[in-house]
Amino acid sequence: MNFKKKFQQLGLKKGDVVLLSSAIFLLGNLNYTREEKLYDDIIESIFSIIDRKKGTLVMQTYTTDVVRYGKSYNGKKENCTSGAFANFFMKKKQTHLSYHPAQGYGAQGKNAKKIMLSGSFSNWGYKSTIHNLLKYNCKILRLGLSPGFNTFAHVAETIVGVPYFYSKLVKIKNNLIKKKISSAMHVRYKNLYPDIYNDEKLTNDVTKNCKVKKVNVGSGKIYLLDANEYFNFITEKLSKDMHYLLKVKPKYVFGKLPHDKPIKKYYL
Repeated sequence: MNFKKKFQQLGLKKGDVVLLSSAIFLLGNLNYTREEKLYDDIIESIFSIIDRKKGTLVMQTYTTDVVRYGKSYNGKKENCTSGAFANFFMKKKQTHLSYHPAQGYGAQGKNAKKIMLSGSFSNWGYKSTIHNLLKYNCKILRLGLSPGFNTFAHVAETIVGVPYFYSKLVKIKNNLIKKKISSAMHVRYKNLYPDIYNDEKLTNDVTKNCKVKKVNVGSGKIYLLDANEYFNFITEKLSKDMHYLLKVKPKYVFGKLPHDKPIKKYYL
């Protein structure tokens, strides 16, 4: 598969900062005998365009089991829960990791270390790693995934302050710096509504209102869009309709605060 040609058709350019998300199985059979070869081909095809000395590639490298089970955080020794491709990227020697113990990111390229070290204690809030990507005119690259819902929607939910999210304090021992650190996670109230985002409607709206580029790959598609344009669109929609992203309005019970029981003592 000539991924470089596909990425060029989408409009990737030298110096771009790219947030890559993927569901490669949705692209069908790409005739690779080894998954690692496929992953390397995608990464190197991106860098052949954006240039390691000029551009930066970012991926979600979530390690949610650390928080879920009250474990210590051990960086690249952890298993990434964002999928096999993200786990492969995370463990590469040249990948720099952010410090959030549960919802962190990995990056390679010119600004990788700078971006990963500049994030706040929040997962999706103000000056979080993902929010900071907006300053770099980030491009969103989606392999097999629709352009409708991506992590920048969570950034918009957090900053707008939707009522079905709250901020959870997480205190985890970070073995990389040998001390306990406190982080915040904006998460949804699980008892209020099922985890149903209206991706079909959102994809239609984003396609109509944002400049979404697409090309066919295998039996699926890959998409490219501008993160700032997407974020501004979602933020504006949420500011007018707090439930814009959802299929079902949450079943709020006024006067009752949801309770999220900790699994272990470090999960507050």
